Amino acid sequence: MKVILASESSTRKKLLKNAGVKFLSRKHNIAESRLKTELMVAKKTNRQIALALAMAKANSISKSFPKDLIIGSDQILICEKKIFNKPRNRKEAFNQLSLLTGKQHKLLSAVCVVLNQKRLWFCVKTASLRMKKHGTDVLRKYFQKLKKNQGYSVGVYRYEIDNGALFDWVKGKRETILGMPTKELLLFLKRTGVC
Repeated sequence: MKVILASESSTRKKLLKNAGVKFLSRKHNIAESRLKTELMVAKKTNRQIALALAMAKANSISKSFPKDLIIGSDQILICEKKIFNKPRNRKEAFNQLSLLTGKQHKLLSAVCVVLNQKRLWFCVKTASLRMKKHGTDVLRKYFQKLKKNQGYSVGVYRYEIDNGALFDWVKGKRETILGMPTKELLLFLKRTGVC
């Protein structure tokens, strides 16, 4: 039985690798923004939305690999009661980063493990962060450091690179901020004898 991560996220792959998990990765084929909108219209809670997105990603891969453990993970950002989507381009990314300055937001990170499209385990963790009040010049300089051709995560900032330099305070585990509660996942994988 193999372990497959339903993501091509370099950050999530690094988290698993650093935890000592042997895994493959595959790109999921979920239209995240559309599914997120459907879940919001259905009045699902933020926790339910994060978990449903993680499940959808895992199940999209599990169809092709029914005998393998599939890890699905997702993260949503909530600021001023609004759920943010991943920016589609640099303009949206800069606007999203600007909207967060001087404000508190929450990150909900969900991870699940499925086998043959059946959920075996899941975990959802929350982190709260307050970004310092930054002027446009500071944000532009920060934004210039980001690679133009990389995809943008929700919130845009790269906590794994700058170690929280943009923030006044952070409450929550680093792995939750990075998008996957790895400690809890590792405990589950050890119990199943995979690691």
